[in-house]
Amino acid sequence: METLRLNFNYKHLIRFLTLFGCIFLLPLTGIAQITKVWALGDGEKVFRDDLNHPDNKKNYTWDGKTIKLKGLYNEVLAFQVIVQIGSDSVKGIELSVDAPVHKLSGNSIGAATGNAIKYGSAGAIEIFTEHYLHVLDSAYTRPNWFYGSRASAPRKMTGWIPDALIPSDAKAGRGGFPLDIGPAQNQGFWVDISLPRDTKAFLPGTYAGKVNVLQNGKLIKQIPLELTLLANYLPEENRTNIWLYAGGIYSYYPEMSHNQVDDMLKFEGHRHRIDIPGGFGINAPFKHELMEKYKPYLGGSAFTPANGYFGSGEGVGEKIFPIGMYGSPVMGQTKEDVQKQSDLWVSWFRKNAPSTKYFWYMTDEPPKSKYPWVFERGEWINNNPGPGKSLPLFTTTHFQPDLAGII
Repeated sequence: METLRLNFNYKHLIRFLTLFGCIFLLPLTGIAQITKVWALGDGEKVFRDDLNHPDNKKNYTWDGKTIKLKGLYNEVLAFQVIVQIGSDSVKGIELSVDAPVHKLSGNSIGAATGNAIKYGSAGAIEIFTEHYLHVLDSAYTRPNWFYGSRASAPRKMTGWIPDALIPSDAKAGRGGFPLDIGPAQNQGFWVDISLPRDTKAFLPGTYAGKVNVLQNGKLIKQIPLELTLLANYLPEENRTNIWLYAGGIYSYYPEMSHNQVDDMLKFEGHRHRIDIPGGFGINAPFKHELMEKYKPYLGGSAFTPANGYFGSGEGVGEKIFPIGMYGSPVMGQTKEDVQKQSDLWVSWFRKNAPSTKYFWYMTDEPPKSKYPWVFERGEWINNNPGPGKSLPLFTTTHFQPDLAGII
């Protein structure tokens, strides 16, 4: 299993853009090497070397000229822009978005331009560069437990695969703007648009903006963006069960406190309706003081403007809490320890977070030889005379009849 993958994730519509006009007439050196610009939605991975992707002329999000999105108040939409390079490399490439404006009211979603826009009632626009991983052998990367059969797994699992999303304000050369792009390859850009939450100030209807591709600060391509805000509101409550693990993050942000890093991760996931409960100090043997400190995430008070949070899900707590991650030995190794720990966890959640879906993450992807271990600890829970008897048990695998009596 992997640690944090920054592609939250997360979910929304996208489209792709094509250069029209005579690019070779543009005077700037290197621009002639941008052979195509196109767009698509957020549900497809375009490999770095796939220069003949079937969606590059037209797709559900992009009609060949305009990126078209539809969404609800309080929803986050996304789309990708692919810049395709010819035989020579190019330098100094950036992407910006002119925020979509409602023709009648004049209100805009986000702000005038957007790379690092604060969240608020007007929504927000965020731009990321797509980082590529070179996968040489798919035998070691295919999550066989995830797919019902080999036939349902992606056919292509090797090559330069887009994975992490890097904020555009990261360091240049490390994914931040401006970008230098090598020859004969794609460079993907990801755009998140958080739609407004204020239904009175922002009328439903069409909002028109533009996506700009720039080189060395000069505009070389502009694509219309058409966003339809529907007259419905996406509830604050999270109806999905998406959660992930984030470990080993603090060393990347030495200038920030652990609390600031925790909030940063939690906030980004929460806006995209994803819980990030793994990898924190509370994934350890039960400690009352740690759980009291963590409780605002479960109750929702951590996700409020008073605590610096803006966006969807304000005031709504996380819904999932794994006790231990990937089978870490947080419950102890003996029957006495496991029953004592289960009593402490169940009692705390009953009193402090009764609506949270919590469970003991017993082990990760267990082989059949591990089943007796699972059954033994499951029986320790089932035979517990205390409140810990009701602790749910969890492991990562598709349905196994041999485990049906305990998991």
